[in-house]
Amino acid sequence: INQEYPEKTWDSHYKAVWHMNDATPSTIADSTSNGITGMKKAANMPVEWNGRIGKCQQFDRTETIWEYITTNDVNKLSFSGDFTISAWIYPRTTQNMRVAGKQQDISGDYKGYSLNWDLQGPGSKMSLRVDGGGYHYQYIYANEEEPSSNWYYLSGMKRSGTNFFYIDGVQQSQTGTQTLVNPGYPFCIGAW
Repeated sequence: INQEYPEKTWDSHYKAVWHMNDATPSTIADSTSNGITGMKKAANMPVEWNGRIGKCQQFDRTETIWEYITTNDVNKLSFSGDFTISAWIYPRTTQNMRVAGKQQDISGDYKGYSLNWDLQGPGSKMSLRVDGGGYHYQYIYANEEEPSSNWYYLSGMKRSGTNFFYIDGVQQSQTGTQTLVNPGYPFCIGAW
């Protein structure tokens, strides 16, 4: 089974799968039957690059440049129960950034979920953030600082009311129970 048969590869439990290769210079394609197209900030922003598995997107993040991909869907990636979000990342920045998720960051009304690259003092920690509305949010941090310029496979999930975070398939020791309130925003990927 390969990419030519998404209905046989990605069943209804998969809401979206992006392999991050360009469909056009301005879009990436969803491999599931949901067809949730990713739209780049602009043509070749980000630019397609060689990845860990096939192609990837090289997202630039500086004080003034934020490259990202948004989706054409708001509701299919809103969750009320159990969910999993995962991504391969190769951080090359000294800037905090969200990697993937849906997040409303309006002071006093935090909603959504995201995988993150957070700078914590002298090092960097990856995290899952889950927001419950109002001032209610929770970070589930990695056990240790991780150096940049390496590939990592991040997964965040909610199972039976508990939030978990994994790096390269290893469950991190911290867990959480923050409930999720979905924002009315599209899903984003990249340096945002």
